[in-house]
Order: sequence, then C-alpha cells, then structure tokens
Amino acid sequence: PVHSFPTRRSSDLLTNVCSGDFSALAAHVGKFGEVVVRAAGPGAVEQRVIARISAVTSTTSITFDLMEKPLTNVATKHVTVTVGGVLTNGVTRQSYTYERFFKDAEGGSGNYAYNVGYSPNNMNLSIAAGSIVTGSFDFVGSREFAQTGPVWTGSPVAVTTTKVMNGIDHVVGIIEGAATFRTVRLDVSIGNNLSSHKAIGLLGALELTSGQLAVSGSVQAYFKNVAQFDKFLNFTDTSLVLMFRDQNNKCYVLHLPDMKFTAGKRNAAGINQPVMADLSFGAIKDPTIGKTMKLYSIVSAYPSDTVDSRLSPNSIPMPSLK
Repeated sequence: PVHSFPTRRSSDLLTNVCSGDFSALAAHVGKFGEVVVRAAGPGAVEQRVIARISAVTSTTSITFDLMEKPLTNVATKHVTVTVGGVLTNGVTRQSYTYERFFKDAEGGSGNYAYNVGYSPNNMNLSIAAGSIVTGSFDFVGSREFAQTGPVWTGSPVAVTTTKVMNGIDHVVGIIEGAATFRTVRLDVSIGNNLSSHKAIGLLGALELTSGQLAVSGSVQAYFKNVAQFDKFLNFTDTSLVLMFRDQNNKCYVLHLPDMKFTAGKRNAAGINQPVMADLSFGAIKDPTIGKTMKLYSIVSAYPSDTVDSRLSPNSIPMPSLK
C-alpha cells in the first residue's frame, strides 16, 4: 500500500585480490558500517555506501546486505570499511545529573538549577518530505535544587555548529524488509515507560522504576501496491532501517530488526487527490539478536571526498578489491 521502488540488490560480495585482510571484520558481522571506495593511488572518494556486514566468508571475502545502494566498479580500487558505535536497549537504567544556568536571572547575576537522578524516558524522531529532520528526548528525574553558583567544576562545552539534517539531502535510505521504502512521512517513538514514585515526607521522587520498552511509529505514503498492506493484514514480521548522512559524512542508522504493522487504512481524500496509505507499526524483540532496536553512529574515515590518508581507529583499510 505504499510507494515502493523495485527491490534493491540484497547483498554485495567484495573479494580481496591483493594485500588486505577481512578477518578483522569477522567480529562485526551484523553491524552497519560505511564502505568508502577510492580510486587507485589512493585517490579521491568515488563511492560511499552504508551497509550491513552480513558475512566474512574468508580472510579475502566479505558480504554486505541492507545497502543504501549497490557498490559498483570496485576492482583495483581502495576500500575502507568503517564500523560505528551502537546503542541498543538493555536492562540497566542509566541515571544522570545535569546543571542548567539561567544567565539573565537575579538581575543579571544568574542562578543555576541542579537536577539529580534523571533518566531518559522517550525519544521521538520525525521525518517529512521537504522538512528538516526533528527529534526530541525527555527525561524523568528525582529532584531539582536551586543553586546560586555552579556545582560542577570546569568550563561548559560550547554548543556545536553542526547543521540540521533535512528529509531531502540527508535521509539516504529507508529500507522495509529488503526493499527501498518511499514515504511522505515517517515517525518513530521509543519509550522506557519510567515511573516516578512518591513518598510522604519527601520532596521529589523516592525512586524511579522502568517499565516495558515500547518502540512504535507510523508511516504515510502514496498507495501504489498491496505488499505492505498484506503484511498488516497477515500480521507478517518485517524490519525497518533508517539511514542518515550529514554534510560532514557522519552517518546514523536506526535499525528495527523485527516489527509488525499494527494498523492500516487507505484514504481517498477526493477527486484529483492521491490515495494515501497510513500504517502504524510496533517493534518487538528480535529472536535472533535479542534486541528491539539499534542506533549506530559512524564517523567516516574520509569526511571529505578529496584524498585523505587519515583513518578512524575502528576503520579497516582494504586495498585493491573487486
């Protein structure tokens, strides 16, 4: 029921015929990374592809799947595979203390808010055609204290100048199952269902408890075929991958390895209006990897498309591949 383009090439095999060694990547099978292809020399970057390492079949061959786009013409080229860090759901609740400074309060002298026992509760991500990518986090905490001066030592770190990402230039891939998924809008919500428990004689929370992880979302797309709607009607398991790349070639991948469409409808708004498909989904724990979601952050070994000899610590250079 969505505007799905033809199925992408599901995997690519890179076979090393020269001096590289793929064995170091065996421990990273199942993870997403960035594959950078450079001209022999090595020269400028020719291709960048976000992909998942599906198998390291020997020291000289590696297979990728769930690819942003196919790799082409890699013979005799220099290839670098950079595997990023990953955040995933677990059972240990993380607690933080943070401090806020209100510079113009108290007649310009300022004051501080000191917050303790704060844990992340919800993450929301929204992608829409022709709009910036937006997201938010909210926290549940134990207590806030007013302070006339800073509690932490040292100087605050200046805010970054990284530009915002948008749904045109920086969303480089949306994959449902094994096919490219073209949508008008996509929203994802991840929640820890935290509860704050009170007690007599205590200001603030006595304790926080975690509930069941909930990962859900919705998509809106032009109704073109029945593939996804059949998955909703049959309650068929599928998966979702969101791929982002910013202007500095830093990549992010959100992977929901096992999800189901939980609601769906086809809306015919009126004459001269497209038929739209609205689908809701929920992610469940994948029985193979034992996780509900994974969020990857990949810092490119080559942040620009010009010749650059720098490598990030977790990148594996593979020269002369085909």
